[in-house]
Amino acid sequence: MQKTFFPVILDKDAKLPIYLTSAGCEFYQDSIERRYGFSSYHWIQCYEGKGKVTIGNDSIILEKDMGMIIYKDEPHHYRPLSETWLTDWVTFDGFAVKQLLNTLGFYKSQYYYIKDIDIIRQKIINCIETGNSYNNHNQLSVMSYDFIMSLPDYIIHKSAPFHLLKMAIVIDYINGNYSKALTIDTLAALIDVTPQYLCKLFIESTKKRPFEYINEFRIQKSKELMLNTNSSINKIGKQVGFEDASYYGKWFKRIEKITPGAFRKHYKG
Repeated sequence: MQKTFFPVILDKDAKLPIYLTSAGCEFYQDSIERRYGFSSYHWIQCYEGKGKVTIGNDSIILEKDMGMIIYKDEPHHYRPLSETWLTDWVTFDGFAVKQLLNTLGFYKSQYYYIKDIDIIRQKIINCIETGNSYNNHNQLSVMSYDFIMSLPDYIIHKSAPFHLLKMAIVIDYINGNYSKALTIDTLAALIDVTPQYLCKLFIESTKKRPFEYINEFRIQKSKELMLNTNSSINKIGKQVGFEDASYYGKWFKRIEKITPGAFRKHYKG
């Protein structure tokens, strides 16, 4: 369902380091030509269909799971290439925006592949709902800062090598499913490669074998549970995906150079 938010910006709001100027979700995107650019910095992502975006002499096809930063005051135009082109977008301005974008590596208008469009989309929806409910510019400023700061976590630069684009899918899956039984066959099927080729890609990308990465990630999660819950060590091992307690203890000591029990006693007493 299409949602939009267009706040009234007062002088006091424009003095904030970052402030939201508009946001939209599931927007039926029409052709737009901005010969003199737009007055705010712009993030736009494709949710359905595809469209052509032209900035200067460069044109790209913005399809599902792609997004782009468009710099303030930069001439551009875009038009749909499919019957329905749905986009999500958010625009922001403020004296700190350019410095923040540059700090994060966004030096110019550029397009990116998106690893998890739904997470970015939810942040945009939260801005829209907050704005339409409260129109609190201080709160929206914090949300805009969070949006910009978190963006690098969910995108991949257009020039990233093919194997990095593929491996991002596998890594995200592991990070979200580490507590479940994971197999090389399951991970390979995610990106439609053989288990052997997955292992090769994994080592090239992370310098680790798949289960080396998986077990290290599980150990980190188990440390969080040990310090924040009173669950037994054996139970925690199972919660993070280790079916065998001795195997969990072996990996924990290999990584932390200390047993799980000694680790908990050292930090919790």
